[in-house]
Parts: sequence; C-alpha cells; structure tokens
Amino acid sequence: MRHSLIAPPDARIAPEVSKGGRRRDLEIFEAASPDWWDPAGPLAGLHALNPFRSKYFREWLEKDGARRVLELGCGGGLLTAKLEAGPWRLVAQDVLEGPLKAARPHLRQATLIRSDAARLPFPDSSFDAVLSSEFLEHARDLRAVVAESARVLRPGGLFLYETISRTFTSFVMGKVVLEWIFRYVPPGTHRFRDFIRPAELHQIMSESRIRNLEVLGVVPERGVLRAILRKTSHPFHFDPDRLFGIYVGCGRLERTA
Repeated sequence: MRHSLIAPPDARIAPEVSKGGRRRDLEIFEAASPDWWDPAGPLAGLHALNPFRSKYFREWLEKDGARRVLELGCGGGLLTAKLEAGPWRLVAQDVLEGPLKAARPHLRQATLIRSDAARLPFPDSSFDAVLSSEFLEHARDLRAVVAESARVLRPGGLFLYETISRTFTSFVMGKVVLEWIFRYVPPGTHRFRDFIRPAELHQIMSESRIRNLEVLGVVPERGVLRAILRKTSHPFHFDPDRLFGIYVGCGRLERTA
C-alpha cells in the first residue's frame, strides 16, 4: 500500500460516496452518530459483541502476519479502535460522514476513508486483509463489494467477515425481539431479506476467487434472551454447527497460476 494512504485520522477523507437512494438503515446509522460510543445507547448491540468479534479478527490477522489491513463499513470505529493495537497499518472505510466524524476522537493511527465500498480508491493488491463486521447485510450490491474486496487484496490475502444468516431464528431474534420488542437496536436497522446465508456468501466469494476457510456461529453462553436483557459483552462462544444467527468466518484469495 502506498505510504500516502497511511495518515492520522484527521487526514483526508476520499470523496467517493454512493449516489443511490438512502435507506432506513443508513439514516439510522447517521442519526446515531453522536451516541455511537455510548454502550447504553441506540447501538448497544455493537458494544456487546465488540470484544468478542475483535478478538477473532485479531487472531487471524496475527496468525497470517497481515501488515496492511482494510476495514469496510467501519461506522463509528468501535472495531477499528480495538484493531488499532495490532502491528498492521489500518485503513477504515465508510460511506457515511457522521459515523466517521464520531470515530475520529477515539482513533490514534487508523486512516479514515469516506467512499463507496463497491468503488474503493485503492490500487489492486493494496492490502493483506480485508474485513467487515455488521456490514455485508447492509451492502447495496454484495457481489460488487466482494469483488472489489478481492481486487484490493493481494493474492493469498484474507477476507474476514461477520454478518447475519437469513433464517426463521434470525428473523425472530434480529427483527421481532431486538428491534420491535426490546428496542435493543433501532427499528429498521436491519432488513430481513438482506440477511445472508453462509452458503450464499461463500458462493459469491468463490465467484471472486475467495475460498472460504472457516465459518462459525456466534452463540451467547447463557441463551440469546438473557444476553439481550443483560446487554453483556462477555458470554459468547463459537459453534460451527449453529449458523442460524450471527456468524463469523474467513476466506483467502486464491493465488493465480
């Protein structure tokens, strides 16, 4: 990656922003910007999962020796701040201005880039790893985002993800319980039809020569409802056989012959 891309958080923000119509989820994230870092605020769910998911991503990045890392859909920078402690150079992208402004005071080294994730302002093979958390289910064009991720990845680079599967359970918990009953996240944050089954994501990844290596369900230790009511960040574990809700995984861009 070019050295000019590595700058303090208050440096340049690229102007490439999607021209498509705004959706309810984007409006929610923009409106939540002032309270993004409030663990009891409208995005409490992101805070609850943050220590757990960041540990998963860090372990893969460290194991693979990544030095140039891109985070897609960074929002207000909760995950970005956790990843900054690593030995890699970190660039964090989002399409919304409000969350990026909310992220800046909490970051020391990461570069913030405002752009469309399907039209990234980076040369081919710029990064050792591309990751995203709670983002793919909000992408307007998932195939384009994955293809663009593959373009900016070096051959052999990692594609790390966390997203939500499209199942009856995820509808009940993600929409009915989280949004409508307990208001754990603002109503309209998710669209059920945009949730992504693991097999669907892996097929799209394979179309861009990204081979999936691992997929794990994220399961609360003491039950989903108890985790929601307690709003705790601790009791989660991975289960490869329980892919009915939130899941994480890792793929690798195949090397060309």
